[in-house]
Amino acid sequence: MKALIAAVSACLLLGVQGAARAAAGDEVYARPGQLVAADGTRLNLYCMGRGSPAVVFDSGWEDWAPVWAI
Repeated sequence: MKALIAAVSACLLLGVQGAARAAAGDEVYARPGQLVAADGTRLNLYCMGRGSPAVVFDSGWEDWAPVWAI
């Protein structure tokens, strides 16, 4: 029972630390963009460069921008 409590406590502690780090990173990855409606959702579209081909990065599966920094 003590091992279970220790394991749950460790998981909660790691979760809180990850959330705190994620919140701090939000400002870094907040880019000015244009909200565009796409298939019932909104995308923050940030365009740069010129020419072709166009490349679109989408984090998908409820991830967010810092995932691309890994």
